[in-house]
Amino acid sequence: MYHKTLESLRSRNMTPHTLSELLHQSKARLLYYHASTSSIFRPGLLREELSQSIKIFPNNTIFLSLYRWNETRFRIDDRVRFILRDVVLVDPNETVVGWMFAIWHEVNAPMGAGHNYNSVRAVFEKAVSSSRYAPIFHPLSCSISSSALSFYDLLNT
Repeated sequence: MYHKTLESLRSRNMTPHTLSELLHQSKARLLYYHASTSSIFRPGLLREELSQSIKIFPNNTIFLSLYRWNETRFRIDDRVRFILRDVVLVDPNETVVGWMFAIWHEVNAPMGAGHNYNSVRAVFEKAVSSSRYAPIFHPLSCSISSSALSFYDLLNT
């Protein structure tokens, strides 16, 4: 049903459209329901569908959060890092939302398996030094910088 409706929207050149995004969100909610209530639901199906949704709408936090939830249930956090690095944080898609989600993911990931204070610090540094947001007074630089200062202050207490 979802795929036929999405094909219909694509044929009308309405893929990156609000209606298309709402349809993707409905599909994600249905998949989440099945993934959280059924023991035989394939996590790979959720991953595949969400990957497609994230490629079209890279700054939708519903898709990003659900993707992270699915992958962290199995301790496969590198997939979250890969989709952030390869889809969300690339030049045309790079926004405050993407960087803040990447920071939130690193901060809230369980320590170990590549997640530690240095990995959080590295994401902060990449966000602040992003070429798209290089001017020091850009809103992203200000919001990321203030978050970084709070993080460093928390480490020093």
